[in-house]
Amino acid sequence: PGYDHLQTYYPVVRNGETIGVSIYDMTYEEREAKASDLESMASGCLAHALEMRRFNDLGRSEAAG
Repeated sequence: PGYDHLQTYYPVVRNGETIGVSIYDMTYEEREAKASDLESMASGCLAHALEMRRFNDLGRSEAAG
């Protein structure tokens, strides 16, 4: 309740195997690692969006080279 983006389960590597773990069963460290992964993904997605807009602004023929 009160969370719009949290998932019920997240992929977590335990004992060398990726398994789905309930957010309630994840350790604090696992949740922090997942939050860091999400921040990194957000940064990459923003950079991707900015490049796409730059491509649009330049026009397709100019951007291609």
